This record gives sequence, structure tokens and C-alpha cells, in this order.
Amino acid sequence: QLAKDRAAGKIHMDKGIENSFDKAMVFIPESNFAKRIKNIKLDQKYPVVIYLHGCAGIQSYHDQQWGQYIANLGFVVILPDSFARPKRISNCDSRTNSVTNNFPMAIPYREQEIAYAMLELKKLSWVDVDNIFFMGHSEGAEALARTQIEGIRGIVLSSGFCFTGIGFEQGVRSLVISYSIDPWFGQAKSRCSNGRMDGSLTTLELSGTGHDNTYDAINARDAVAMF
Repeated sequence: QLAKDRAAGKIHMDKGIENSFDKAMVFIPESNFAKRIKNIKLDQKYPVVIYLHGCAGIQSYHDQQWGQYIANLGFVVILPDSFARPKRISNCDSRTNSVTNNFPMAIPYREQEIAYAMLELKKLSWVDVDNIFFMGHSEGAEALARTQIEGIRGIVLSSGFCFTGIGFEQGVRSLVISYSIDPWFGQAKSRCSNGRMDGSLTTLELSGTGHDNTYDAINARDAVAMF
């Protein structure tokens, strides 16, 4: 049914989807403290970045760092919490850098969260709906690479593999950040860097080995700021 809905341009929403957005961590310009959506009161419109965490959830040493950094660039940054949804468990093992398949619905769930976030943003008076960006890390990047949701201004993929290639809307500007050696991918090279015929995709390969530490690279932060 998910496949049929996706082909028709619709995304089925499982029960509890609202928790991912209502319990999202939010960073706003000129504030060092994370907030909740319900507590945000802004008197002007802001561009927004929706940041999708990896398979282990929102990490303070990485995802929150990106959130605070991008907020300081003048954006409202929203980090939906996939694990706030009922019965949601991890689909990976960070100790062995592997996918466990303990939660096969992980990617469909993340697709739902992208769609739901877009719907909710359009209800908020302080959102500049013409400037909605997404950034996804690892599992979050994988979901973004596949999304069919339209209206996204730009997409940043951090440490993604793009198993099925990149399927989002043609012409959407995108930035791919990956390490030259990623322990999650073994000897395989990320397919996120294959490029697009329209030239809309830019890649940044970080030297060395890494996965959950793209924020630590100064050139990665600079590239995101420039993007």
C-alpha cells in the first residue's frame, strides 16, 4: 500500500506521526537553548531547515550541533524525533556499524515524517514557505534521497549511501557530504555522489574515516553555510 500511495503522490501516515513533530527539538536564531514547536513565538517569517537524525536518534555531539550552527545562520531548525512515535525502535547497531532490520518500516516512517513536517510548516505563521530546506544524516539522508515530496528548496545529505540512488524532485539544489572512508559502507562507495544530469548536486568528500562526525569538519560547516 505504501508503494501504491507513493506512486500516486500520497504518503500514508501511521498512528502517532504527530509525536515526531510535536516533540521535535527546535533551535531558533539568537538563542542557545532548544525549544518545542508549541513554545515558538516569532514576529517575522524565517526560512526553516528540517533536520532528520540518523538511525540512533538525535545525538547531542552531532545532530544538535548542526541544529545550533544552522540556527546561528538565521534559520529556524527543527529536528523531528522519530523515536517519539509509538513502538518505534532502532533499525541499526551503532557498535557494529550495521543495519539490523529490527524495524523494517524505518525508511517509510521517515518518509512520513518528511511529509508531515511539510504539512505542519504550512500552518505556522512564522514559516517562510518558499524557503523550506531539509538536511538528513545517515538514515535521515537515505529517506531524503528517496522522497517524492515537492516544494523543498534545497537538500543536504550527510553520510548517506543512497541505496536506490537519488529520487527527489529534479532541479532541487542539493549538497552531499561524505567521508572518503565510511565504516558503515565497507568497501562500497556512496551512491549519493553520483551527481544529476541537471547539475543541481554538489559533493564534498571529507578526507579520512568518519560517519557520525561531519559536524567536526570545518569545511563541511563552511559548505553548509555557503549552501
